[in-house]
Amino acid sequence: MIFNRVIKEIETNKKIKDAGGFNAIPWLRLPKFSKVLPGIMKGKYYLVTANSKVGKTKIADFLFVLEPYHFIKKFPNSDIDIDIDFFLLEMSKEEKITNFLSHFLYINYGVRLSPDELYSKFTEKTLSDEVFKLTKSKDLADKFEDFESKIHFHDSIKNPYGIYKKCYEYVKENGFWIDKADHRVEWEEFSKKDTNVHKYLSHYKHNNPNKYKINIVDHTSLLHPEKGKNLHQTMGDWSADRALSLKNKYGLTMVDIQQQSSDSEKQQFTFRGQSIIEKVKPSLDGLADNKTTQRNVDVVLGLFFPTRYNISEYPTFGDPYKLNKLGDAYRELSILANRSGGGLHAVDLYFDGATEYFKELPPAGNLTPIDYRNIYERKIKII
Repeated sequence: MIFNRVIKEIETNKKIKDAGGFNAIPWLRLPKFSKVLPGIMKGKYYLVTANSKVGKTKIADFLFVLEPYHFIKKFPNSDIDIDIDFFLLEMSKEEKITNFLSHFLYINYGVRLSPDELYSKFTEKTLSDEVFKLTKSKDLADKFEDFESKIHFHDSIKNPYGIYKKCYEYVKENGFWIDKADHRVEWEEFSKKDTNVHKYLSHYKHNNPNKYKINIVDHTSLLHPEKGKNLHQTMGDWSADRALSLKNKYGLTMVDIQQQSSDSEKQQFTFRGQSIIEKVKPSLDGLADNKTTQRNVDVVLGLFFPTRYNISEYPTFGDPYKLNKLGDAYRELSILANRSGGGLHAVDLYFDGATEYFKELPPAGNLTPIDYRNIYERKIKII
């Protein structure tokens, strides 16, 4: 019975937790947020959304690539492993690796340089000899050899079928089906067209139950339409058919990045000329090109940058942050939907776009003038 499998998993997870283990990959730099949302869970479907140029890709990088990678490095005895396929629909693999290089330099060596600075793009700035030697070091090369063994970047697969096919290849290579009599079903038998084996299938089983397989699509509005379909239909088919199948049948963790519509980005005003903040925050109704994708996911996360709208203080309740003193360093991360409960929740984040680095901010009431200055000048403690 399905009930028996559910109870068995509850029992297994309790034993893991009682022994000090993990049943989800927590976001270590977001401890308050992880009390509401456990982190990355197997067999869950996440959607990350924000207005253009706010940092939706960077927060997805942070939550679903960098944080799980840093986790397995910090807790090597947890037995948890990761395997991430990142489907790049607007960036090249080289651009992506450069972004992560900036992050690694910052986290491991305290060097804060944007990708443009690394490439000596500025007229009056050249990469220093010291940092150049660091980029050529064996230590950094070894770190990236390990990193790229866990995270695989694809910049030539653009359509839903191609993405699904790549994910399905992993499924076949790393697990098998179990029938209702609890016998293993070989893929050769499973693939036969004239077999009745599908009538007796029970569930898919991973070879390594401790491995989290994460698939990220950035971003879905750039999917290449399948033959005879427009973008709206293509996004719907990817979300409702292919991505949902990979999640439900095979327990993969799916992550889609979807932009907010251009209309949702326009600042709207009351008759007094005051900005209606709720109208410019990311929302389920503001999803671009296909709003129905929200129906298929388990969790929707939204990233908000209120400074863009000349909002001087935020949030509007309690002790607000003085945004003019934080510059580009403030973001709000919110749960827009959560199928497993937990309700809506938002957390205030420090954001450094140059290094793809986020961390939770202390309460606004606890910030001193010196704290504001250090945040603005990016002089903070790296954790």
